[in-house]
Amino acid sequence: MSAPPRWIEGDRVWAITRYRDAVALLKSDDVAIVEVADNLQKISDRLGRNAFPNLIVLLGTSHPFQNGAAHRDAHSSIRSVIGSVQRRWPAERIGALVDDFLAPAIAGECFDAVTLLSGPLPATIMADMLETDVETLQRSTAASRRISSIWHREGVALRDLYALESVAADLVALFDTAFSGDRKAEYAQIAFLSLAGVSTTKGLLESALFILANDLALQQTLQRAPSMIPAFLNEVLRTRPPLRRIIGRKTTREVELGGIVLSKSALLTIDLERAQRDTDAFPDPDRFDIRRTGPPTLAFGVGAHACLGAALARVTARVAIERILGNAIIHCAGDAQPAADPDWNEYKSLPLKLGALR
Repeated sequence: MSAPPRWIEGDRVWAITRYRDAVALLKSDDVAIVEVADNLQKISDRLGRNAFPNLIVLLGTSHPFQNGAAHRDAHSSIRSVIGSVQRRWPAERIGALVDDFLAPAIAGECFDAVTLLSGPLPATIMADMLETDVETLQRSTAASRRISSIWHREGVALRDLYALESVAADLVALFDTAFSGDRKAEYAQIAFLSLAGVSTTKGLLESALFILANDLALQQTLQRAPSMIPAFLNEVLRTRPPLRRIIGRKTTREVELGGIVLSKSALLTIDLERAQRDTDAFPDPDRFDIRRTGPPTLAFGVGAHACLGAALARVTARVAIERILGNAIIHCAGDAQPAADPDWNEYKSLPLKLGALR
């Protein structure tokens, strides 16, 4: 059973692990995003110089993690961009791309699903959406992930801020080269989309493939009933959400959760992995059950904190699994290597082999 909010002294943050508490906070108007760009500007002003110009650009008002009008404006812009890519990438086109990536594996050779499919598939779609090349997109994803660590705690050491500013400077220089015209106002949005748009789909697809490769009976069930694949992906999202925890949130007033009072401006970490294994919400939570009923997954957030690309990620993963199971049996071909990342569920290596259907 998940516990009430717990104070983590080392990080000066409240850890939220109960499903009902996570839902309440994600839906609440009393929870805000930590305004990182504003905080950086204040630190820079105190230092008496323009210390973090590139970080401020990449975490600026076109970044969706804002509050008030800036939050709404950024979400509106990103929603429009994602709507456009969904029209450009219907299921049939995604399926054709999956077939192209998997063509070398159909002959029965061992392959690394991370490098052959789960990484390139969302990166290709996102690069097309952002009008850039896949290499630039992948470099942006890696840099943006490092920069996102700034949300781990409120007080970041100056030496760490300078290190992140160096990463941000390299990323801004990459964007200056990659994009024609004056698109600097879009850099925060591009950095965010290159991270969230790739990592969520990548993690979902890798976890789905790992689970299937280790459960032949489940593969056979889904091959007999492909209509169950969305339910299968829901259970993947529950047990192994791509984003393991939501960070960088704070209360805007005093909030009570289960008898625990969180003061105004209390920092929060919402542990999605534990919340989605809360026995009060999910009986027998460690059992993987594609016929499970109950509350919805929080893997893509909810309310104002919901992921705008959730539908695209689901469609991409569904089509990939449909194409693979429609043509082959998935086998493990070696030991998978999970990535040791506190924020993301994904793999460094996922060796697989596709066998012929019986």
